[in-house]
Amino acid sequence: MVLLIIFMSNQCVHYLNFAASGHITMGAVMKLMSMQIPFLLVYLLPLALYLSILIVFARLSLDHEMTVMSACGVTPNNLMAVILSIAIVITLIVAALMLWLEPILDTQRIKIFYESAAQATVEKVMPKRFQSIGPNMVFYADEVERGALKMQNIFFAQRSKSKANSNRWDITVAKTAKESFQEGGHFILFLDGYRYIGEPGLPNYQVIQYQTYGVLITRELPTHSGWPSNASTKSLLPERNNPKVAAELHWRMAMPVSALVLALLAFPLSRVNPRRGKFSQLIPAILLYILYGNLLFLGRNWIRKGEVSFDLGLWWVHGLMAAIAIGLLIYRRYKNAYS
Repeated sequence: MVLLIIFMSNQCVHYLNFAASGHITMGAVMKLMSMQIPFLLVYLLPLALYLSILIVFARLSLDHEMTVMSACGVTPNNLMAVILSIAIVITLIVAALMLWLEPILDTQRIKIFYESAAQATVEKVMPKRFQSIGPNMVFYADEVERGALKMQNIFFAQRSKSKANSNRWDITVAKTAKESFQEGGHFILFLDGYRYIGEPGLPNYQVIQYQTYGVLITRELPTHSGWPSNASTKSLLPERNNPKVAAELHWRMAMPVSALVLALLAFPLSRVNPRRGKFSQLIPAILLYILYGNLLFLGRNWIRKGEVSFDLGLWWVHGLMAAIAIGLLIYRRYKNAYS
């Protein structure tokens, strides 16, 4: 829960920057934040399992409870069976999130961004701040009434789309403005103001006073399809020879597999000397986790570039870490047998 709150706070800042720049609405931020929880759980559940095994068994060793359990007939194999049973449950949860739910949520995230870009401009306007609301358009409002879609003390600057008059600006100021959706499109209606049309540095400016002036708002809607990250796992399997698809499939499988590997790795690392303290094993454990994560990212990039085949994929990373875990288990058992 602590890790989830930390990562959620980080993501919230990221989306608030989008809202502050006028790309998405605050309503979209709330929806996106709610969809981040399953996405973050995919990465945090294996880590939480890893840390919990390390801390709990280190505490048991420090309080000599492992010695008592061993005297009562509880063997390391019994403890490993308990750990693996919990790890299998976590693996199934992560697999369901990564292989089934995550592509659906990714599609919804893209849809929210797309719809938010076409929604009301007033909802995105931050008062007392200059913002871009479209191609070559800069907008400023002193006060904003979101419920009524009205604004006060408006400044609006629009650069000419013509290459021949690329330095020509149409600047509009008004006491009030409101948003209007009509058959012809999405308009901002300026009320009781002035227009200044011309090129900076030249004296031939046009000054127009008006009571009502409408500006058509055009938006560059996002065209990113999100493929293959938002495609279902089943639909990607026939195209697994495509490097991007192969990288996506192996990444989806990597998270569930990592939960099992990390659980296997955590058990031998959790055994500590009572004289050294219960956190003495965390440094090598965290270093191994960082190594594991970096190798997964590196392996995914290699697959995307076509340097690693689909058959090999990320299995070499999992195999390497599993081999380290098995080696540590054998070392612990050998050390206990002759100590």
